[in-house]
Amino acid sequence: MDTLLTISILVSLIYGEYLLQTCPNCRNEECDTNGQCLNGCEGSRWGNYCQLSCGSYCGACNQTSGVCFGCSTGYWGSNCLKHCPDVCPSKRCSQSNGSCLYCYRGRWGKSCENICSEFCHHLSCEYHTGRCLNGCERGRYGDTCHLWCNPGCSGDLCLQNGSCVSGCKEQFYGHNCEKRCSSNCLPPYCNKHTGICSACRTGFYGQFCTNICSRNCVNKTCSLKEGFCTHGCENEWTGNQCDVTSEVVPSTINAALVISICLGLLLTIFILILIIKRYQRKCLPRFCCPTTASNPYTQDVCETCRDKNISTISNAEGPDRPQSFASSSSSYANASPVGYNVSYQTEDDQNYDTLTEGP
Repeated sequence: MDTLLTISILVSLIYGEYLLQTCPNCRNEECDTNGQCLNGCEGSRWGNYCQLSCGSYCGACNQTSGVCFGCSTGYWGSNCLKHCPDVCPSKRCSQSNGSCLYCYRGRWGKSCENICSEFCHHLSCEYHTGRCLNGCERGRYGDTCHLWCNPGCSGDLCLQNGSCVSGCKEQFYGHNCEKRCSSNCLPPYCNKHTGICSACRTGFYGQFCTNICSRNCVNKTCSLKEGFCTHGCENEWTGNQCDVTSEVVPSTINAALVISICLGLLLTIFILILIIKRYQRKCLPRFCCPTTASNPYTQDVCETCRDKNISTISNAEGPDRPQSFASSSSSYANASPVGYNVSYQTEDDQNYDTLTEGP
């Protein structure tokens, strides 16, 4: 008994302070000998001893950091001490950045400071991006309905992504009816997906009617795909596309014919020139010398004169007139004291013959 009593007294002396200490801010008023709460704090308090208040607009906070787990309406921030913007509906905003949780219809932005596009249907848009929620007004498309529908959309109606609601108008094709059929297409113009023409205007052919029919086709009409002349060819033309003529001469034959004609003309002109020159140089018979007894060499000389084509002979009248003849290659002379000098030239010489009277 004495031993047990001693132990009880010692325990009371050692832990008496702890047993007598109270912790009113600690949950269940439980704390250690230093007063630190063992199981957290009661109400909106934080700290090792739960001696700090979380704040008037903080429902509860972290016991160690004091960061609020949520704020009262109209406040934001880690300690819920900042006011939400007045434009936020019900003054409700994000605790982390203060942006409005939603906006009144027609407004968007962090503080609902922006106005939705006037082309948004019912002026309804997402509060944080401004994207139209219920589509666009007639004729518009895009996230904020700022773009016009393609003019090829039937009824000017398109979805918010630009796709035509009721297909394409005449003469338009493509995913969004953004392309125009060829101007040479005839009704019903072209395929709404590929743009291939159903028929072409007169004078054109091909998938898109961009090729021109041969001008030699009758009525300038040809088939849609191949371009073959539908009603035949004009005049002497032939072939599927009337591009071949029956009178066509190969180009090589034409060239050879032209060359032959030119060479023939040149040869003819050359021969005529030679004939004319030869005729001009020929010795005429009336210039031959007369044969006399006193001039036995005259006949021989005259024959030589004729052979060598004397061009001009001048003769003086009178009896007993011996003559001497000279050339560039040979000469003939008479010993008579009185005579006439006769000169001639061969075909190689370019001077006229002369006959001069002696002394």
